[in-house]
Amino acid sequence: MPIFPRQLSGYDAKRDRYQVATGHKAFDRYCSYITYGNIHADGQYGNFIRAFTETRCNGFTFSPGYLRDSDLRTFKEEFRLPAHVLAAVLRDTHHDGGVLYVFWHGSKYSRRGRTVHGYLLTGRDELYTLRWLKATGPTCKSWNILDWCKDFISNPPRPAYAGEGI
Repeated sequence: MPIFPRQLSGYDAKRDRYQVATGHKAFDRYCSYITYGNIHADGQYGNFIRAFTETRCNGFTFSPGYLRDSDLRTFKEEFRLPAHVLAAVLRDTHHDGGVLYVFWHGSKYSRRGRTVHGYLLTGRDELYTLRWLKATGPTCKSWNILDWCKDFISNPPRPAYAGEGI
């Protein structure tokens, strides 16, 4: 099990959920749990995204990119993945896959009944190294949600050292 900078604490037995404290009241009330990997919970959806070059699955061979497109289908259809976020995902999962997360809360004012706050991409390694996060929500509080959640599902990128990669 990976060790992240912050772990959830403060289980609220009355509401049967962990306390989420991002500073966004509607998200904090709606979100039931923050975790890593494949997850479908109130306020968070995460899915492994295979690399473009990955073509084998369950003994079958597919054309390059087919499996990645299949992994992204829910993000495109249910969460209306914005074009600039999709472009970043396609670029960053060409050779190495990752785990893509979306954070939202239910809203009666949105067409689909939810307000999407943003997306976060980590590596598929055992440390779930943070690659990037993109806030797409309507207010600056969306950035606070992503900033708070990243500590529960990822580790910061390893710092580059002088002379590394030359």
